[in-house]
Amino acid sequence: MTLFAPLQRFSFARTTIRARSAAPGKPRIATSLSVAFEDVRVRVGDVTILDGLSVRTGEEAVLCVIGPNGAGKTSTLNVMTGMLPRRGGRIVIDGADVLRPEPAIVANKGVARKFQTPSVFPKLTIDENLAVALWAGRWRGFDLLRLGLFGWTSPLLEEMRGRFQFLHDGTRPASALSHGERQILELTMALITEPRMLLLDEPCAGLSHEETAAVIDAIQWARGELNLRIIIIEHDMELVRRLADRVVVLHQGRFLADGSVEEVQCNPEVRAVYVGGSR
Repeated sequence: MTLFAPLQRFSFARTTIRARSAAPGKPRIATSLSVAFEDVRVRVGDVTILDGLSVRTGEEAVLCVIGPNGAGKTSTLNVMTGMLPRRGGRIVIDGADVLRPEPAIVANKGVARKFQTPSVFPKLTIDENLAVALWAGRWRGFDLLRLGLFGWTSPLLEEMRGRFQFLHDGTRPASALSHGERQILELTMALITEPRMLLLDEPCAGLSHEETAAVIDAIQWARGELNLRIIIIEHDMELVRRLADRVVVLHQGRFLADGSVEEVQCNPEVRAVYVGGSR
């Protein structure tokens, strides 16, 4: 947090850095990222979290991962991004083995993540949170000497500001935002890094009906306009129906089934799991 100390110690940083300028562009790669899990195993103590999970992305733009509680959905994202150690198996991102996934390494490959519980900087303002996200892959060491660094913007950020008006209130601290606003702020922070793969863990959890509709619209826009793959962990089947090109079902840390929404809903193994287990 030493990087943000000037913002917290000097009031001028919050009041005078309002002029916006275009953030440096990021080099774009023509294809979205792919990821494959091959016999991935994760244990925490005596508890098996992932039990030989094998699954890979295909041609879909939006992949939704569903399953009963304890199926290993969030753990799949955690092991991919280096937040859980694996005991065996391979993780392949963009055709390359990731021997020891770490958050920074995975982020540098073009992966951004929105967590189930909003993960924003509560002591920073909306604008400061957005500035931190815009720095990703753009800033160089000498930029930290320029106050203009905190006024960067981008067409993608302006698109999100147009969709969510509270983002214009840049001097509000993130700690003063509602749960739904923090969810949307984190989604915006993830998107404006311009990732090739976006990981969303229950992106509409705790949102109002209006907020949910707006977030779904934003995800649909990103799907159509941006060259990225979106992986969504979700329980809400209505959201899955609206967004998913393909659905993967996990159960007890293993791959159970995949296909379209209609195909997985008609799958007898999937129906048995949901009837016999808890959502």
